[in-house]
Amino acid sequence: MKSQSTGDNSPQIINDCLKIHSASKFYSFMNKRNTAKFTKGEYKKISLLVDQIDYENVILMTRKGLCELFGCKINNINRTLRNIDHLIEYETSWGNDEVPRGYIRIVVNPAYGWKQSDRLTREQAIHKWYLIRGLSETSKKDFYCTTQYQELLDFT
Repeated sequence: MKSQSTGDNSPQIINDCLKIHSASKFYSFMNKRNTAKFTKGEYKKISLLVDQIDYENVILMTRKGLCELFGCKINNINRTLRNIDHLIEYETSWGNDEVPRGYIRIVVNPAYGWKQSDRLTREQAIHKWYLIRGLSETSKKDFYCTTQYQELLDFT
């Protein structure tokens, strides 16, 4: 588990992306293509985002900042985020007055990254995340939901 320290007394970021990616690679033999379900590209992108978490599993960042983080042009940021949209939710100021203009608000799946809060535990956030998405198509792409990973969690 990778954590990020800020030097002050603020909570550390828990980044479980590597743990989930490693388990996904281990179980890749179960896929038809013999590839990890949580791909290396997804791992790199979501891990970069997790390291930017401001509070709980929320990131508020400028479009320009996201482009610098991912090394892409501003015209391609939506396409870049769309590749991991089964692991995040994101919204802009278009249609949402709570997001400042020029910013993107990203909510990361709390199973992949979390920053401790007084409002909610990580376990509660994970339960809430999957309760909402439990029957959706996007949850089928998420390696965290597989029985193999859940069995691994129970074993460790």
